[in-house]
Amino acid sequence: MTASKRRLDRSPARRSCHMDLSLAERDYLLHHGALGHSRHTILHYERTFQTFHRFLEETVRDATTEALSGATMNAFALWLRETPTRGWRGDTHRHEAGIHGVLSDLRAFARWLFAEEKLAAMPNVSVNKLPEVFFPILSDAELDRVFATRELSPATEIGTRNRSMIAFFLDTGVRRSEAAGLTLEQLDLGEGQARIIGKGQKERFVFFAPSTAALLRRWLAIRGEEPGSLFWLSHEGIKMVFNRVRTQAGLAVFHPHQLRHTATTQLLAGGADTHSVRRMLGHSSVLTTERYLSMSASDLKAKHAASIPF
Repeated sequence: MTASKRRLDRSPARRSCHMDLSLAERDYLLHHGALGHSRHTILHYERTFQTFHRFLEETVRDATTEALSGATMNAFALWLRETPTRGWRGDTHRHEAGIHGVLSDLRAFARWLFAEEKLAAMPNVSVNKLPEVFFPILSDAELDRVFATRELSPATEIGTRNRSMIAFFLDTGVRRSEAAGLTLEQLDLGEGQARIIGKGQKERFVFFAPSTAALLRRWLAIRGEEPGSLFWLSHEGIKMVFNRVRTQAGLAVFHPHQLRHTATTQLLAGGADTHSVRRMLGHSSVLTTERYLSMSASDLKAKHAASIPF
């Protein structure tokens, strides 16, 4: 009997099974935990499930796996666009990236349930395409404003810590969760490198310049040599620092991933090949790395001028 026939033979059993959605979600989160996925990943799925349950409640739908149908997913996508995330704060629209993430989560969840024979049929989850745009990077002038803020003042202990941390982000392109999990034991100032534990517990090395190493030494002179978190900041603590810097520098946008974009662009623009940059950033595919390449209009104009034959 072929695999396709075996699947057809099992289809009646699939159709007769409608699990409580919360139980199915619990099993899925346990699955991610068993695979060693990060707490951040699990929290992301938990938030998606909370949003989906809010939709089911407001639209009077049963919270069972039967709700994971193509028609319901289309209604959910429309609901995401029309329902404010935080109405009491005046927010009325979700970003396309946020909608994309939620729908992608539910599609992955449905695929897992179908593979586990806990779902009658795989629904058609139409995930919105993200617009092709340049990733936001910081100009030299904006970076000067960042390093001139009170939050990064070298005259204070906290400023010394924050200054070294921002420089480390900018030099290495690490993720926020990776910086929060970085310990003193993973740092090698002599070699100008750090061992990073990234998504899926994958390890890689990142490298930083002597100027960044000098800033880190100043911070370590204050911090001391005891083991533990390098910057003494949690995931949320780093977010708070970035928010304060953004306000003080007068920037519309300033977040760790922006520095990741900036670092990637600088590496590629400086001549580093995409495969090497992919390994340094911990990307699973070189196509992801290429999407990080951002250039300003002046950069593109200069490259155009250098390439034309007259």
